[in-house]
Amino acid sequence: MKQITIYWRDIPSQIILKKGRTKTKKLLSPRFQKAIDRAAMRAGKGGSKAYIEEWRRATIEIDNASDPSEIVLSEVLAIESRYSDSDLEALIRNKGVAPTTPPAHSNTSFIGGTRT
Repeated sequence: MKQITIYWRDIPSQIILKKGRTKTKKLLSPRFQKAIDRAAMRAGKGGSKAYIEEWRRATIEIDNASDPSEIVLSEVLAIESRYSDSDLEALIRNKGVAPTTPPAHSNTSFIGGTRT
């Protein structure tokens, strides 16, 4: 089973769980969507092409026999609790980029193209 986290730059937006051809997905709360919009405007990425190019996904394989809906909800709640409002404000101020971005991993791919 694959767990996919969708990000705009370094701000998480959605969790998707793929098991075979079945997908279970859930958006994070509106505060994350608002943070993405504000960071995009601050970064000058308001145009559709520039905005789309910054989306990426991080995929991990998980071995879990639980119900996919429960797994997705659990991950969403974990992310929600990990990011305080001040954490999101810091990401917005930094144009959606985490202050200390870890090196890119092989399980991360950009949805709209390459990141600049």
